[in-house]
Amino acid sequence: MNPQARVVALGASAGGIAALSAVFSRLSPETKATFFVVQHISAHSPNYLPKIFNQHSALPVEAATHDTAYLPGHIYLAPPDHHLTVTGTRMSLNRGPRENRSRPSIDVLFRSVAAAHGPKTIGVVMSGLLDDGTAGLAAIKEAAGVALIQDPADALFPQMPDHARQHVTVDQMAPHHEISSLIEQYLQQPVPDEGRPTSEQVLESQMEHRAKSGIPLVNAIAEAPPGLSCPECGGPLWQLNDVHVPRFRCHTGHAYGSLSLSAAMNDATEQALYAGLRTLEEKSRLLERLAEKHDQAHRLVNSFSHRARECREHAAAIEAILKQIQPKEV
Repeated sequence: MNPQARVVALGASAGGIAALSAVFSRLSPETKATFFVVQHISAHSPNYLPKIFNQHSALPVEAATHDTAYLPGHIYLAPPDHHLTVTGTRMSLNRGPRENRSRPSIDVLFRSVAAAHGPKTIGVVMSGLLDDGTAGLAAIKEAAGVALIQDPADALFPQMPDHARQHVTVDQMAPHHEISSLIEQYLQQPVPDEGRPTSEQVLESQMEHRAKSGIPLVNAIAEAPPGLSCPECGGPLWQLNDVHVPRFRCHTGHAYGSLSLSAAMNDATEQALYAGLRTLEEKSRLLERLAEKHDQAHRLVNSFSHRARECREHAAAIEAILKQIQPKEV
């Protein structure tokens, strides 16, 4: 790429397809920046996004491919179930650990473009739930790049851009139909001379595709484990030394913002309760069957029946808790 060529990274989740379509439809066909996009999508979904976005974009939109050079004036989309990262000239895809319960993750992409292109980077966080994108946008800002967000009042799901606004000094926010003009305005501005990724950001990028991993590495970028377990792999979680956003990472590479970790723990709690409910119901049926197999005068019948009744009562208590669980945080 030309040394002054610019890179734009966009991240969206729920409500993002319509917002991104509006952005792409308003980009000039003369735009020379390279665009990288993460739209959260199911790992099992067919990759229909290039077809959708090409209907709205004057710039060519295509799925990113592994170890391929990228071109100015193109839009590259992270495919389902793969993180997208970039170097100075090439794209990389990997199935590294999920970040914020997502693969692809916006933070993974943003952190890599900050490390590769520093002040030549523009990052945009758009509609979505929870907090993916906040830490990555902070990394772009630290590298002297430009941080933009969709106006939360305009977003179909405002939590992601609103969380970014609370934790990052964003340069501007705008409704989705004005994002493209904002991007093009910043593309016309000179690139700052200063700005480079921190050593912590570089180490995290290496962890994200497991080029490096392990306890010594996470110890270098985080505080001692605060007594929390990773909801995905069960290992200890460290709190990262991030002055902008409370974040957590395990030594195998899973990472969470505070909202994503809370949501993951909600899921883990529900799974544990259902597992307990299943076990109690199965134990109750076993004890009832054992009671039926013995003569009513047998000394064990009352014991089996009593214990089966206790299991049913405990199961009913868990069912009551499950009914009271609040909806997941949104």
